[in-house]
Amino acid sequence: IGRNVLEDPSSGMAEAYRGIRTALHFGLRGIRAKTILVTSPAPQEGKSTLISNLAVSMAHVGQRVLVMDADLRQPRQHAIFSVANDTGLANVLAGETPVDRAIHRFNHVAVDVMPAGRTEEHSYERLNGQTMVDLLADLAARYDLVLIDSPPVMSVTDPLVLAAICDVTVLVVRAGQSHRTEAEQRGADGAERQRA
Repeated sequence: IGRNVLEDPSSGMAEAYRGIRTALHFGLRGIRAKTILVTSPAPQEGKSTLISNLAVSMAHVGQRVLVMDADLRQPRQHAIFSVANDTGLANVLAGETPVDRAIHRFNHVAVDVMPAGRTEEHSYERLNGQTMVDLLADLAARYDLVLIDSPPVMSVTDPLVLAAICDVTVLVVRAGQSHRTEAEQRGADGAERQRA
């Protein structure tokens, strides 16, 4: 499911992801949007799948794309892209690994992946620091787009921290599962927490 655009490019699902790519392109025209955080109100709403398919579709039109897995609690991007998870974001933030060693090239299309890496208890607390700010600035200079996977917005505070340092935040909701009023309330609560 995480690689529909690559493995079944003529499917309706792949076309839907290309439609999202186009909507983002036109919706963000005139806005400097190099770092895009993708989250959801609750788990299992499709944010990780959206990121991986969006990355592949953007690479297909010649963009240099990095997928960063900042969900240090339940990472998925390493499994979707079939890359090792022994080094990644958590190791960079801990000062254990240089940035270049934490970035893996996906073999099937020109997408780079920074998996979550080896996490320890409270690794996620390092997301709220100058090292993360500096890392995003460095990666934004290298890539056309950095897509960042984060935990669900109302489960933990991680996405609120990340949203404050990213250019754009995309909230993914699942048809038939997410309730509009709940998503709006969670989004409003999250925005209020971020202002606080």
